[in-house]
Amino acid sequence: MSKIVPIEDIKEDIKEDKNQIPSEYEGIEYTWSIKAYFCWLKYKKLILLSIFLLILLLIILLIIVSKKKSSSESPCQQYLPQDLASSVSLDCFRWLWQRTCNQYVPDNYQGFWLRSPEGGRMISCIGNEERCGAGSYTYIINNMFVCNLNYRGYN
Repeated sequence: MSKIVPIEDIKEDIKEDKNQIPSEYEGIEYTWSIKAYFCWLKYKKLILLSIFLLILLLIILLIIVSKKKSSSESPCQQYLPQDLASSVSLDCFRWLWQRTCNQYVPDNYQGFWLRSPEGGRMISCIGNEERCGAGSYTYIINNMFVCNLNYRGYN
């Protein structure tokens, strides 16, 4: 019949040689905590390296998943190039503007970029402040590099 030895009784013997179970204790059935302690002493560096690599891998995976999520959740997916600028939602315009110009778009914005007074055709605001606008979603996409919310459609 094997005897269970508490860890306190063998701590001093373990300190002498950390890589081996002391010979006088061989054949004794150890509790799981003592076995874990021997394992920790023998493989401490490997265990710490494994934990570090696991945490690093989790962080990298979280970054990759969050980037995929943010890029795939475009509020502009529903729009086609020929859609009228006036049909483009403020959320979509704000999303495009933030990625292109990195500027804030106010909640009540109804300027040039979101107007289409004559269908899909761009109408400049020169001499015609009331009936001007970008016209189409294509014009918004192709000319947003101007990064001016007060743009009036002239060069």
